[in-house]
Amino acid sequence: MSTEAELQLYVDYFNEVAVDFADCKSALPLDPSNIFEKLSDGVLCARLVNVVDKSGLPGRLIKAGDGVGVHTAVIKALNGDKIKRKVTFSPDVLASGDAKEMHPYLWEVLRAHLMRNINLV
Repeated sequence: MSTEAELQLYVDYFNEVAVDFADCKSALPLDPSNIFEKLSDGVLCARLVNVVDKSGLPGRLIKAGDGVGVHTAVIKALNGDKIKRKVTFSPDVLASGDAKEMHPYLWEVLRAHLMRNINLV
């Protein structure tokens, strides 16, 4: 389970970067008590991953608001050639907003977004 400090980190970061995403404004502001519920549709996570891997998530899918479909695409992008993580999450559980499952998933999305401009090679 997420600590209060971890939840606040996610909340602060996502609230700051989501200002640029018009289709995410209805989920804002996030706070520790609603973050998992408000991110369950996958739209904000998809937008963050799309910044890193623009080929990974079609806009029509993100706009559809299909939580399972959007989370499936985000997981595929996280595992793809650009981000190169090996993650296994259940899109169905993520779409339900299950806090225990969402915590490591949100970390992977946050990590991918933060690392987008770092090249260690």
